Amino acid sequence: MSNTLTLRVDPQTERELMELTRDGSSRNAAIREAIHAAHRQQVLERVQAESQELLRNSRDLAEMGRVQEDMESIRAW
Repeated sequence: MSNTLTLRVDPQTERELMELTRDGSSRNAAIREAIHAAHRQQVLERVQAESQELLRNSRDLAEMGRVQEDMESIRAW
């Protein structure tokens, strides 16, 4: 199923869209790719923020250290 989106662009956006489609890409394809890229960036930023939060959690860090010590004791090499 396809949905339609109407978009009003300002002059800067129009210029940038023209540049993105110079290679023959359609305006629709350029806009879809821009949305996908923005989504990937948002997910990346969220994962990075969650990672930083985990690194600041002293209880989690201590537990990871204990698990690592346990794993060292059963290491075969």
